[in-house]
Amino acid sequence: MTGAASERVGTALSCAAADDRLSGVLFLGMPPRTLVEVARRFADGFGPLVVLGAATTDDGLWTAVDATRDGLRIVPGRLAADRPAVAAVPDLARLSLAGRRAAVSALGADVAHVERHGLSVAWRPRTRWLAACARADAARLPPHLLDRFPLRIDAAGLADGARGVPIHRPPAGLPVPALPEDAAARAVELAGPDAGARTDLALARTARAIAALRGAGAATPADVDEAARLLGLLTGPGPGSGAAAGPADPVEPAGTADAAGDGPPRLVTEPAGAVIPATAEALDPAVTEPAPLAGASPGATGGTARARPDDGPGDAERLPLRAPLAPGRGRRDTRGPSIGTVRATDLHDLAIVPTLLAAARFQAVRCPGHHAARPPHPLHLAAADLRAHRRAARPPLMAVLLLDHTAGADWPDALAPYLHWMYTARAAVGLIEVGTGGDELRARLLTTRNLLDPRVADALDRPPGRATPLAHGLLLAERLLRRELPAADAVLLVATDGRGNVPLSASRTGRLVPPVSTQGVDDALAVAARIRRLPGVRSVVLDPGPRPQRFLTARLAEALGAELRSAGDPRDTGPAGEPEW
Repeated sequence: MTGAASERVGTALSCAAADDRLSGVLFLGMPPRTLVEVARRFADGFGPLVVLGAATTDDGLWTAVDATRDGLRIVPGRLAADRPAVAAVPDLARLSLAGRRAAVSALGADVAHVERHGLSVAWRPRTRWLAACARADAARLPPHLLDRFPLRIDAAGLADGARGVPIHRPPAGLPVPALPEDAAARAVELAGPDAGARTDLALARTARAIAALRGAGAATPADVDEAARLLGLLTGPGPGSGAAAGPADPVEPAGTADAAGDGPPRLVTEPAGAVIPATAEALDPAVTEPAPLAGASPGATGGTARARPDDGPGDAERLPLRAPLAPGRGRRDTRGPSIGTVRATDLHDLAIVPTLLAAARFQAVRCPGHHAARPPHPLHLAAADLRAHRRAARPPLMAVLLLDHTAGADWPDALAPYLHWMYTARAAVGLIEVGTGGDELRARLLTTRNLLDPRVADALDRPPGRATPLAHGLLLAERLLRRELPAADAVLLVATDGRGNVPLSASRTGRLVPPVSTQGVDDALAVAARIRRLPGVRSVVLDPGPRPQRFLTARLAEALGAELRSAGDPRDTGPAGEPEW
């Protein structure tokens, strides 16, 4: 399967290199490190590589500071240039607001403008954007951002095969293949009436790029079908596959490679009914291939139209491309990512480069006749020039819920008042699951902006596993709390029976060496004692009810310095049904 994924990724990169209007490529299920490696190979000989992430700001993307003998001057940034470049986004779901604005502004645009810090630049964007994202996160991305990536490729299984990705760049100056009416009609048919506004354009442009890779002067309906298979809009065998093709044999369309093995790479598609499983190295290990579209008819060359690989339940976040207003908390956050600058009111968290730029604009006024002297005159700095970082807003409250599925309690009902409180408090939620299927020796961590994330409801209904790595769950809670404090107040809610039977060493190594004895409980108590020393953390242990060894939850609550409460006890809630903290 790694070979098939490698062929898909290589074909998508070749199409992006052949047509600059296919400048956005989104790889679903590709690990971030693999994406950076693929982008580095793609950028070799193509242009400079720019890596964007959660800390990306507008400074550096659009403008930069150039130090010369005459002083500081503003020059175009890494993306504000009329030259080919490669922008790599290891995780599109965690890209900063500045990075998202850059993608929406530049991807697919005929011209881009920058008016910033006195610099006025207009250019034609030629940057190729290569992004990776977990398949489950793709459906939750803003539609206007997801729509900027016409090539969305299933790259699950490419964790170990990044170096073998074939990339073919056609010679420069070749004419763009034509798109006859029958090929255009086939693209509209496969896109369907419910597709996005750019789906048929992505199909048509990908088909023309495929035709260019094989040296044809015009795209055919078969090229459109090949493009649909590449984008996940069509499943089934390609032309000339025959009935003898096995379930693991890739299908090679006629005319895509010569007998000597020279020329463009082979365009390999998945056979009919094949399921592309995600591997353990992928970001989303539990995702399977989406089902065919309801009412879809077979294509002209065989196969069935289906949803794109990133089609999901439609619960995408629809956030504006600006930072939300931060609630007043009496202190300025100095730990979040910088998203701009503001005029400084004190000497904390100063932005050095914006401060120097603000002062440089007034040097000729502050020292007339001396600013151009040799050697350069010292910089005159005034209090009005000071600039401080404007940090991204963080939620004022962080709720960490450790949920033990093996406790045998009806947690959805028991946690109802606490979940209602998390919702009304607009708290960011960190959910730690202990005792689930899959990797039963380790706990799982999920962080969300609020309780409305559908993955929280899915976690509450998850069936129990056979082991309880309580110590590892508390360790994940400790790391999360240390990362969030003191930027946000925190509440830790531990819903468990205290019977941890997996030592911390087994969670770290993935190997359980018997006998276990009480090592799992002792490790959990040791981690709980460290959490107790964290300042500003309120802790509650929720006991599931009568059972043998009930004293374990009392010992855990004592180690955490937490209050011990019983699940479903009405005395623990206030008049509105919310917990009384």
